[in-house]
Amino acid sequence: MSFYLVKSSLYIKQLQGVSGTDAPKEIRFWPKLFMEACRVFVRQEQLKEVKVPRADALYSYRNPFFNPQLLPEARERAVERIRRNMELLYDANALALGFVPDGAWFKWENPDSL
Repeated sequence: MSFYLVKSSLYIKQLQGVSGTDAPKEIRFWPKLFMEACRVFVRQEQLKEVKVPRADALYSYRNPFFNPQLLPEARERAVERIRRNMELLYDANALALGFVPDGAWFKWENPDSL
């Protein structure tokens, strides 16, 4: 996971972990926890907003990595699975936390910002 700050906006750059690894049950909800921690930080520091990329705006969504030795049918299933997981990770979590669509991003505006 990673983020960066530009002016008064916090941009979440990456949520997914390393390909082929499964998170332990105890931390399966970490993407939501990370987004929430970013919102808390933005409020504390009186920044303007948090932005999360839409899954389909990410390079790894448009060009997913898969085993090049897969047969075409298996390759198609792998791409579908990767994209579905990214949509759940980015889009579904952002929407569940009240982020709103904003172009290639989902955004949450700090109600306390000046």
